[in-house]
Order: sequence, then structure tokens, then C-alpha cells
Amino acid sequence: MPRHIIEFFWKPGHSWSPAEREQVSEELRSIARECFGSVPEYQCLAKTEAAFNDKLVVIAREKTTRKAVAFTSAILLPVDGVEAQTIVHTGLTCILPQNQGQGLTHLLFGELALHLFDEFKYGIWFSNLAAVPSSLVNVGNSARDPFPFHKAGAPLPVHMHIAQTISENYRPDMNVSEDAVFDYQTFVMKDAKNSESPMLKDPKDPKIQHRNVTMNGFYHKLLEEKGSEVLQIGFWDPMYIHPALAWKTKDWRHIQILLKNQPAYLVHRFGLRALALVLVFLLFGSLSLLQPKSG
Repeated sequence: MPRHIIEFFWKPGHSWSPAEREQVSEELRSIARECFGSVPEYQCLAKTEAAFNDKLVVIAREKTTRKAVAFTSAILLPVDGVEAQTIVHTGLTCILPQNQGQGLTHLLFGELALHLFDEFKYGIWFSNLAAVPSSLVNVGNSARDPFPFHKAGAPLPVHMHIAQTISENYRPDMNVSEDAVFDYQTFVMKDAKNSESPMLKDPKDPKIQHRNVTMNGFYHKLLEEKGSEVLQIGFWDPMYIHPALAWKTKDWRHIQILLKNQPAYLVHRFGLRALALVLVFLLFGSLSLLQPKSG
């Protein structure tokens, strides 16, 4: 039986009452306080009326007590010239220390993906800013064309375009200092966090490593300077992510949404010929099942 209830909210600042906004804000700030020691005043944790207006918020609650124990808050950012003219920034994820290791990261991201790909049926470009090797490896493994990644070569033009747009326009949304220097060769944001930031991470902390030592080493080299963070850009493809999350979370809604959106996706990505081939394959497969068996 599931131990947690997962709640999803799409830009809830436009529909919540002031009392609802205050209640959820305090719940999320309480989780962040236990994770970071103090509350960073940005993203959904900011004490402003507009804090939830552009966020996609997922909250995990204990089923018996309804206590909030984890959350993730992503943000949609306009970027001209990419799929859907929008990217999603992975944003902020916090899990109470005593609830870590319970599979909540997959549950939070799984719920986000269900709603995100129901809206963006053909996939969406994303950004991830982190100094946590396990996060960078896991997010990179979930993506098409991730950069920087240990298997990637040089950044593609679309990587450069998104990174430049972020560096020039969206630093406040990512809690990055205007004085930070972005390296367009390595995609490292140098001095992204100062020494007093509650979100400053030691990239070699044993608690935040991936099980793949080679991948850890790749990001350790990029994050040698204290306070640096990697800006990771990639494309989330629903045809890949839905099956993977269905397997990890045992939430078969991923397969339902995948099947519902598959014809439109195939036409969008491969053209009408691809859809026609799939339909012909399914037709012949169905006919073969209907053939009477000899003997």
C-alpha cells in the first residue's frame, strides 16, 4: 500500500486564496529549513504573492498524518526558437532527511512528468542547475541530447541558445548571482553560490554521489571551484521518460498518457509516413491473430 499521497498544482498562485498560499508556503519552507538549515528566499519559498504564479508544484504527504515531507517546484520559462517556445527548469527539490531513501524523488518527478507531458505532448527542453553529481547524472540519463554529459561532445546550437537566454534573463529564477561568470565551453556557472548560501554544496560529499564513479568524476572536474554549479541542458522525450517512470514508480498512468498521445507524437516527429507504417503494422498484426490455425 502506498505510504504517501502525491499532490500536483499547475501555477497554483492564480487559484489559491491568500490563506491557502500562506499555508502551503509555510509547509514548504519548513521542509527547506530542515534540508538547508535556513530558508533560501527564492522560487516557491519566497514570501511574495507571486511566488507560486509560474510554478509547477508537487508535494508528497504522509498518508496517515497528511504531513508534507517532500516537494519539487519546477518553473516554465519562455525561450524563443525551441520546441513549444518554452523550457522547464527543474527548479527545487527538498525531501526531509528522515524520509530520504523512500523513492520520493521518482514519485515527485513522475507526477510532474504526467502533467508536463500531457501539456507538452511532443516533449520539452529543460534546464537543471546543480552541484550535486547524483542529480546531474540522473537527469542526464533521463534526457535526449544532454549537455554537459560524460558521453556528449561539444554543445549543440540549441544548447548554446538556451544557456545564453538563461544567463542573460533568468538568473534570479535560479538563485544565481548577477556577478557569477558563465563559461560557455563547459556550461559551468562560476561563483553561482557564495560561501554563506544555505544551498552551497560540496560536490564530493559522499551523500550526494551517484553509484557510477566515472560519471561522478566527470562532474567533479567541472565543479572544482567552490560555489560553482553546472547548467545542464537537454530534451525530455515522453516516448522515453514515460516507460522508464512507469517501471520505477509502478504508476501505469504513464503508459495511458503515452498511448493517448502517441499518434500525434509520431506525426510531429517523423511525419505521416511513420504513423501510416505503425497502422499497417498493427493491422497486419491483428489480422495474423485472426487467421485460423491449421492442425
